[in-house]
Order: sequence, then structure tokens, then C-alpha cells
Amino acid sequence: MDGYEPPIADPADYTVPRTFRMVDAHVHWWDHADKTVSWGVSSRNWQHPRLMWAWRLDQERFSAPEYRAEASGLGVIKTVHVQHATMAAAAAAETAWLQSVADRYEWPNAIMARGFLADPAAPKELETHTPYANFRGIRDCSEMKLVGTSQWDAGYKTLLGLGGICELMITHEYFEAAYQVAKQFPDRPMILCHAGIPVVSKLDDYQQAWRTALRKLAQAPNVVVKISGLSSGAPANFYAVTMRQWIRECVETFGPERSMFASNFHVERLFVTLPKLFRTYRRAVEDYTPAEQEMMFAGTAERVYRI
Repeated sequence: MDGYEPPIADPADYTVPRTFRMVDAHVHWWDHADKTVSWGVSSRNWQHPRLMWAWRLDQERFSAPEYRAEASGLGVIKTVHVQHATMAAAAAAETAWLQSVADRYEWPNAIMARGFLADPAAPKELETHTPYANFRGIRDCSEMKLVGTSQWDAGYKTLLGLGGICELMITHEYFEAAYQVAKQFPDRPMILCHAGIPVVSKLDDYQQAWRTALRKLAQAPNVVVKISGLSSGAPANFYAVTMRQWIRECVETFGPERSMFASNFHVERLFVTLPKLFRTYRRAVEDYTPAEQEMMFAGTAERVYRI
């Protein structure tokens, strides 16, 4: 098979503490049978710079039942779905589909929809999500350089007015802009998605620049870091070792009360199995107290997403 192969499964990956609770704060699902929404990420005609050969993941459906089966025995108690559909349909179409899934299967517990806060049409579009009980906010898909501009701020204020929260998928070069926004609204959480999408196989100057920017962003006490999406930059043969230093930097910088873990599944299946990913997370923070681990793996997400 072409492309990156996930590490081989280890029986120890399935050894999960009996009391372990995991809120998977970032999943991506689809169902091709639902014609109101389209999902193109797994198409052979689409290629992402970091998600090569993503079409290998395609199947008729990967929704709550399929994820629940894959996560069986791993301690997952709740899930958060983050925008995944293409722009072929209105963003609220995906929210409506996800709400129907939640009504039937009880997952996802929170829905983070697609949004473009810098778009002049953002205020009107954001309101289209509010009829759905599990809607919690949006992952902003605006160009990174627009964060903090006057037009972006207008969309952000509308989102906050609707009781929504924002996830920013930005690289470390734009952390300063996010910091300035977070300072203006200190009583509202802001989520740094995928830890700022670092390429974790890069070290030295690159890692130091990310670390410096991360520590500045963490000075805003309302910013929360979501530790996920790191696998695409981690060599398989050094997976746990490579990942650990980036995970530790996030947790030590933000603290357990502002850190949460997530799988980014199905996408992360290109690189790692779900049991191995969760075990890598647990091992990286195994020296933290049980209460601190409970916060990182469940409590923080429950508080931020109100689930």
C-alpha cells in the first residue's frame, strides 16, 4: 500500500486503567448515505499537504456506531465533533446531520461547526446553527492572517453573543494575534486547535519558536490547548518519544486545567491506531496526579464544551 503505514499494534495499547475517562475532544465523521452533506477529504481527487493518501480512509460511513466500536474498551465517555464536511452545502447542514446522529446515538455531545469569522456574512450564518442543541461554536476557517482584524473581530463578537466558542487552527506565527484577542474577552474560552499544528519532526529553531509563542499565548488565562493532530509529523519508529516532548510542553505551559486530549479520528488513522494514540497520551503524562490526569483527559473538555 502506498504512503505512511501506522505502527504495529501492541497488546499493551489495549491495557486501559479501569477508572480512565476520556472525552475525545476532536473527531471527524461522515455518512455518504446522507445527501444533504458532502465529505470530500477522502476523495482521490483531493490532496492535503500533510494528509497524503487520505482517500485510503474512505468507507460508506464512519459515524457514532463505527467510532464507538473502534473506541470500545478505551474509556471514551463523550465526544466532540469538529467540522469535516466540504463547502458544497451550507455549514448548518453538517450541524443538522450531527444533531440527528447525537439524538440517535448520544454522540457527539458537542458540535463545533465550520465558520469564517472574517466573512461579512458570518453573523447571519452563525445564527443558522443555534437551533441545534449540541452546537457549541465553530472552528474558524478564515485565513490565519485575518485573526484579530476588524472584520474578524465583528464575526467573533457575534459568535460570543450567541454563546459560542471558537477554535483557532493557526500556526505559531499567529499566536500573538490570538493572544491579543483573548485578552479582550478574558471571561470567554478560546481553544488552540491541534496545539498550533506543529510539525513535530522539526526540532531546534523551529521547536523553540513554537515553544516561545506557545508560552506567550498561555499568558492569556482563558486560552485552552487541544493536544491532537500531532501524528502527521511524527516518524512511526520514534512515535512515542517524538510526541512526548511536544505533549509535555503543552501541558507544562498551560497546566492540566487548560489542557485536553483528542484523537482527530478518522484522520489520525493514517498514522496510528486509536489504542496506540491514547496510550501515547497516557504515558506522556503518567507522572501527573490522578486528579490532574482526569482533568486533562475529561474534565477540561467537559468544562470548556459544557458537556
